[in-house]
Amino acid sequence: MIIARARDITAATRPESARHLWNPRGHADSSWSRVRVTCRS
Repeated sequence: MIIARARDITAATRPESARHLWNPRGHADSSWSRVRVTCRS
């Protein structure tokens, strides 16, 4: 899994989960982005 976690110059970070940010339209979801990947040889 690849996880993108941003921070600004004051070291403020995005929340890990959108659970506390949720709203009916999905606006303001600034939680960590996650992408599941599969590697094959």
